[in-house]
Formats: sequence, structure tokens, C-alpha cells
Amino acid sequence: MKKVLLAGVVLLVMLLTNPSKDEYVQWLTDKAKEKSNNSLVNAGIQLLGPHIFSAVTKEDNWLFISYYDTKIQNHEIKALGLFKHFIPLSEQS
Repeated sequence: MKKVLLAGVVLLVMLLTNPSKDEYVQWLTDKAKEKSNNSLVNAGIQLLGPHIFSAVTKEDNWLFISYYDTKIQNHEIKALGLFKHFIPLSEQS
């Protein structure tokens, strides 16, 4: 009975902390800015990145976790979102 209760609590926490697509887009924008060392490029990423990333990202929300697939030009990023964090699964150029 305790195991069932614990599993229920864990699933409830996962449900409540499943990140949204907007949170993923913000995380992706921050990652793109980290890779750039040019303040002008960073300003462009901050201004246009969220709109572009949102448009080219597919989200599969599985209630407890979410899967994100972002394809932009010849670059693809796949990630899982859970507990308000993102785990990159693959990044291909």
C-alpha cells in the first residue's frame, strides 16, 4: 500500500511539474545564447528566437513528461521535459 501511495505522489508531482512548450522555448533560447559569444547575435536570438523556435517545435505532451522535437534548417534537437527540467536526447546538424 505504501508503494502505491508513493507511486501516486511521484506521478502527481510529475504531472504538476511537466514543463510547457513555452518553458521549453525559453530553455532553447537560453541554450542558443550560451553558444553565441556575440552580443549582437544574442540580442537577435532574444528578440526572434522564441518566435522561431516555437514555430519549428513539435510537442508531444504525455501528461507526466513531454517530448520536444525542434527542426530548424538542417539542425534537429530532441529533448524530454520533466520536473521543470529538460534533458537533451539528441542534437544533429
